[in-house]
Amino acid sequence: MDVILILTLAAIAVVLLFDFSNGFHDAANIIATVIASRAMTPVQAVLTVSVFEFLGPLLGGTAVANTIGNFVHLDDLPPTAALQIILCGLTGAIAWNFLTWWRGIPSSSSHALVGGMAGAVVVAINSLYTAPEIIHQANDAGIEIMFVMSNFYKTMKAAQKKTKIKTLIVTNIKETLPPVLKILFTLVKEKKGGFRVELAEGDIWLQDLLAKHKPEDRPKLDIRADDIALFQYSGGTTGI
Repeated sequence: MDVILILTLAAIAVVLLFDFSNGFHDAANIIATVIASRAMTPVQAVLTVSVFEFLGPLLGGTAVANTIGNFVHLDDLPPTAALQIILCGLTGAIAWNFLTWWRGIPSSSSHALVGGMAGAVVVAINSLYTAPEIIHQANDAGIEIMFVMSNFYKTMKAAQKKTKIKTLIVTNIKETLPPVLKILFTLVKEKKGGFRVELAEGDIWLQDLLAKHKPEDRPKLDIRADDIALFQYSGGTTGI
Protein backbone atom coordinates (compact mmCIF):
# COMPACT_ATOMS: atom_id res chain seq x y z
CA MET A 1 0.00 0.00 0.00
CA ASP A 2 1.22 3.50 -0.82
CA VAL A 3 2.93 5.32 2.09
CA ILE A 4 0.97 8.52 1.48
CA LEU A 5 -2.33 6.60 1.58
CA ILE A 6 -1.36 4.93 4.85
CA LEU A 7 -0.38 8.27 6.38
CA THR A 8 -3.59 9.88 5.13
CA LEU A 9 -5.76 7.16 6.69
CA ALA A 10 -3.78 7.39 9.91
CA ALA A 11 -4.18 11.18 9.92
CA ILE A 12 -7.96 10.87 9.47
CA ALA A 13 -8.16 8.43 12.39
CA VAL A 14 -6.01 10.67 14.60
CA VAL A 15 -8.07 13.76 13.65
CA LEU A 16 -11.24 11.96 14.76
CA LEU A 17 -9.57 10.98 18.03
CA PHE A 18 -8.43 14.57 18.59
CA ASP A 19 -11.96 15.81 17.85
CA PHE A 20 -13.32 13.38 20.42
CA SER A 21 -10.77 14.38 23.08
CA ASN A 22 -11.34 18.06 22.27
CA GLY A 23 -15.10 17.62 22.74
CA PHE A 24 -15.05 15.94 26.14
CA HIS A 25 -12.16 18.13 27.25
CA ASP A 26 -13.98 21.39 26.47
CA ALA A 27 -17.26 20.04 27.81
CA ALA A 28 -15.62 19.20 31.14
CA ASN A 29 -14.18 22.71 31.42
CA ILE A 30 -17.56 24.25 30.65
CA ILE A 31 -19.69 22.23 33.05
CA ALA A 32 -17.26 22.09 35.99
CA THR A 33 -18.18 25.51 37.40
CA VAL A 34 -21.95 25.21 37.07
CA ILE A 35 -21.94 21.76 38.68
CA ALA A 36 -19.53 22.73 41.47
CA SER A 37 -21.62 25.83 42.26
CA ARG A 38 -24.81 23.72 42.08
CA ALA A 39 -26.32 26.09 39.57
CA MET A 40 -27.25 22.99 37.54
CA THR A 41 -27.46 19.30 38.17
CA PRO A 42 -24.93 17.15 36.28
CA VAL A 43 -27.65 15.95 33.89
CA GLN A 44 -28.82 19.50 33.15
CA ALA A 45 -25.26 20.70 32.61
CA VAL A 46 -24.34 17.84 30.26
CA LEU A 47 -27.52 18.28 28.21
CA THR A 48 -27.03 22.05 27.93
CA VAL A 49 -23.40 21.71 26.89
CA SER A 50 -24.23 18.97 24.38
CA VAL A 51 -26.79 21.17 22.65
CA PHE A 52 -24.65 24.29 22.50
CA GLU A 53 -21.43 22.45 21.57
CA PHE A 54 -23.33 21.17 18.54
CA LEU A 55 -24.92 24.54 17.72
CA GLY A 56 -21.72 26.53 18.31
CA PRO A 57 -20.19 26.17 14.82
CA LEU A 58 -23.61 26.66 13.20
CA LEU A 59 -24.51 29.83 15.10
CA GLY A 60 -21.13 31.27 16.05
CA GLY A 61 -19.10 30.37 12.99
CA THR A 62 -15.74 28.64 12.62
CA ALA A 63 -13.33 31.58 13.09
CA VAL A 64 -11.20 29.69 15.62
CA ALA A 65 -10.95 26.62 13.39
CA ASN A 66 -10.01 28.79 10.42
CA THR A 67 -7.30 30.53 12.44
CA ILE A 68 -5.82 27.21 13.55
CA GLY A 69 -6.03 25.88 10.00
CA ASN A 70 -4.02 28.82 8.68
CA PHE A 71 -1.53 28.92 11.52
CA VAL A 72 1.00 26.57 9.95
CA HIS A 73 1.48 26.37 6.19
CA LEU A 74 2.65 23.01 4.89
CA ASP A 75 2.05 23.70 1.21
CA ASP A 76 5.72 23.78 0.25
CA LEU A 77 6.58 20.49 1.97
CA PRO A 78 6.51 17.03 0.37
CA PRO A 79 3.21 15.23 1.11
CA THR A 80 4.91 12.63 3.31
CA ALA A 81 6.63 15.24 5.49
CA ALA A 82 3.42 17.33 5.75
CA LEU A 83 1.38 14.33 6.88
CA GLN A 84 4.04 13.35 9.40
CA ILE A 85 3.97 16.85 10.89
CA ILE A 86 0.18 16.72 11.13
CA LEU A 87 0.29 13.32 12.80
CA CYS A 88 2.95 14.42 15.30
CA GLY A 89 1.11 17.65 16.13
CA LEU A 90 -2.21 15.91 16.66
CA THR A 91 -0.66 13.10 18.69
CA GLY A 92 0.99 15.61 21.01
CA ALA A 93 -2.26 17.54 21.41
CA ILE A 94 -4.22 14.35 22.13
CA ALA A 95 -1.69 13.26 24.73
CA TRP A 96 -1.91 16.68 26.39
CA ASN A 97 -5.73 16.56 26.34
CA PHE A 98 -5.81 13.17 28.07
CA LEU A 99 -3.10 14.12 30.57
CA THR A 100 -4.81 17.35 31.63
CA TRP A 101 -8.21 15.62 31.72
CA TRP A 102 -6.79 12.81 33.89
CA ARG A 103 -5.10 15.24 36.29
CA GLY A 104 -8.01 17.70 36.31
CA ILE A 105 -5.94 20.58 34.91
CA PRO A 106 -7.84 23.26 32.93
CA SER A 107 -6.22 23.80 29.53
CA SER A 108 -7.00 24.69 25.93
CA SER A 109 -7.11 22.00 23.24
CA SER A 110 -6.58 24.68 20.60
CA HIS A 111 -3.39 25.88 22.29
CA ALA A 112 -2.18 22.28 22.56
CA LEU A 113 -2.78 21.78 18.84
CA VAL A 114 -0.98 25.03 17.94
CA GLY A 115 1.98 24.01 20.07
CA GLY A 116 2.08 20.58 18.49
CA MET A 117 1.88 21.96 14.95
CA ALA A 118 4.31 24.82 15.45
CA GLY A 119 6.89 22.53 16.98
CA ALA A 120 10.10 23.83 18.47
CA VAL A 121 10.60 27.56 18.81
CA VAL A 122 13.51 29.70 19.93
CA VAL A 123 13.74 29.87 23.71
CA ALA A 124 14.76 33.25 25.12
CA ILE A 125 17.76 33.62 27.38
CA ASN A 126 16.61 33.96 30.97
CA SER A 127 16.39 37.68 31.66
CA LEU A 128 17.59 37.08 35.23
CA TYR A 129 20.93 35.72 34.06
CA THR A 130 24.05 37.64 34.96
CA ALA A 131 26.45 38.84 32.25
CA PRO A 132 28.81 35.80 32.61
CA GLU A 133 25.86 33.40 32.23
CA ILE A 134 24.63 35.26 29.15
CA ILE A 135 28.14 35.21 27.66
CA HIS A 136 28.41 31.44 28.11
CA GLN A 137 25.05 30.67 26.51
CA ALA A 138 25.45 33.20 23.68
CA ASN A 139 28.88 31.84 22.74
CA ASP A 140 27.78 28.23 23.05
CA ALA A 141 24.83 28.82 20.71
CA GLY A 142 26.73 31.17 18.37
CA ILE A 143 24.11 33.91 18.72
CA GLU A 144 24.62 36.90 16.41
CA ILE A 145 21.28 38.70 16.74
CA MET A 146 19.35 38.99 19.98
CA PHE A 147 15.89 40.35 20.83
CA VAL A 148 15.76 41.96 24.26
CA MET A 149 13.40 43.96 26.45
CA SER A 150 14.61 47.49 27.05
CA ASN A 151 14.88 47.02 30.83
CA PHE A 152 17.47 44.25 30.27
CA TYR A 153 19.29 46.08 27.49
CA LYS A 154 22.17 47.29 29.69
CA THR A 155 22.85 43.78 31.01
CA MET A 156 22.89 42.35 27.49
CA LYS A 157 25.07 45.21 26.28
CA ALA A 158 27.60 44.53 29.01
CA ALA A 159 27.82 40.91 27.90
CA GLN A 160 27.88 41.66 24.16
CA LYS A 161 31.58 42.60 23.90
CA LYS A 162 32.59 39.07 24.92
CA THR A 163 30.20 37.33 22.51
CA LYS A 164 29.56 37.06 18.77
CA ILE A 165 26.38 39.14 19.09
CA LYS A 166 26.38 41.79 16.36
CA THR A 167 23.00 43.46 16.87
CA LEU A 168 20.52 43.87 19.69
CA ILE A 169 16.91 44.37 18.60
CA VAL A 170 15.17 46.11 21.49
CA THR A 171 11.51 46.37 22.39
CA ASN A 172 9.71 48.22 25.17
CA ILE A 173 6.76 46.71 27.00
CA LYS A 174 4.72 49.86 26.38
CA GLU A 175 4.61 49.03 22.66
CA THR A 176 2.00 46.38 23.50
CA LEU A 177 -0.19 48.67 25.62
CA PRO A 178 -3.31 50.59 24.52
CA PRO A 179 -2.89 54.40 24.18
CA VAL A 180 -4.07 55.42 27.67
CA LEU A 181 -1.97 52.80 29.47
CA LYS A 182 0.99 53.66 27.23
CA ILE A 183 0.85 57.29 28.40
CA LEU A 184 0.54 56.26 32.06
CA PHE A 185 3.42 53.81 31.70
CA THR A 186 5.61 56.50 30.13
CA LEU A 187 4.88 58.95 32.94
CA VAL A 188 5.00 56.60 35.92
CA LYS A 189 6.91 53.41 35.20
CA GLU A 190 9.19 53.71 32.17
CA LYS A 191 12.12 55.61 33.65
CA LYS A 192 11.80 54.26 37.19
CA GLY A 193 11.63 50.67 35.97
CA GLY A 194 14.64 51.04 33.69
CA PHE A 195 12.63 50.67 30.48
CA ARG A 196 13.81 54.01 29.02
CA VAL A 197 17.21 53.51 27.37
CA GLU A 198 19.36 55.06 24.68
CA LEU A 199 20.50 52.53 22.10
CA ALA A 200 24.12 52.25 21.04
CA GLU A 201 25.12 52.52 17.38
CA GLY A 202 24.22 49.37 15.47
CA ASP A 203 21.28 48.40 17.68
CA ILE A 204 17.70 49.06 16.66
CA TRP A 205 14.20 49.32 18.10
CA LEU A 206 11.91 46.49 17.02
CA GLN A 207 9.17 48.93 15.96
CA ASP A 208 11.63 50.78 13.70
CA LEU A 209 12.78 47.51 12.19
CA LEU A 210 9.21 46.44 11.45
CA ALA A 211 8.43 49.84 9.93
CA LYS A 212 11.39 49.56 7.53
CA HIS A 213 10.26 46.32 5.91
CA LYS A 214 7.07 45.10 4.31
CA PRO A 215 5.85 41.49 4.44
CA GLU A 216 6.14 41.18 0.66
CA ASP A 217 9.85 42.05 0.90
CA ARG A 218 10.53 38.99 3.04
CA PRO A 219 13.14 36.75 1.41
CA LYS A 220 12.09 33.21 0.58
CA LEU A 221 14.07 30.79 2.71
CA ASP A 222 14.74 27.16 1.99
CA ILE A 223 13.55 25.65 5.26
CA ARG A 224 13.70 21.88 5.52
CA ALA A 225 12.22 19.50 8.07
CA ASP A 226 15.69 18.53 9.32
CA ASP A 227 16.87 22.12 9.96
CA ILE A 228 17.77 23.01 13.56
CA ALA A 229 14.97 25.06 15.11
CA LEU A 230 15.87 25.06 18.79
CA PHE A 231 18.75 25.11 21.23
CA GLN A 232 17.21 24.17 24.58
CA TYR A 233 18.98 25.43 27.69
CA SER A 234 17.96 24.73 31.25
CA GLY A 235 17.09 27.64 33.49
CA GLY A 236 18.70 25.73 36.37
CA THR A 237 15.57 24.13 37.86
CA THR A 238 15.78 20.81 36.02
CA GLY A 239 19.33 19.95 37.02
CA ILE A 240 20.24 19.22 33.38
